[in-house]
Amino acid sequence: MMTLYIGGFLAALMGLLILESQNTFLVITILGYIAVIKGILILIFPQWTIQTFQKINFSENIIRIAGILCFALGSYVSFLGFM
Repeated sequence: MMTLYIGGFLAALMGLLILESQNTFLVITILGYIAVIKGILILIFPQWTIQTFQKINFSENIIRIAGILCFALGSYVSFLGFM
């Protein structure tokens, strides 16, 4: 359970750092807000968070689609950053 609190704290901290340093670029700002919300939910409602993630069916196809979406988002952000 302590690991869950550390993870929630780190997620909220990373989100706040992203918001502090990159609050003008929309895509990164949205990711920062998502990280902050995730961290706060883990810290305030740890049991609910565990139960919610256990209900999600992480099949191989869902993981593959999530990887493709992360790659596409990373490519887009990199393209805009080096443009």
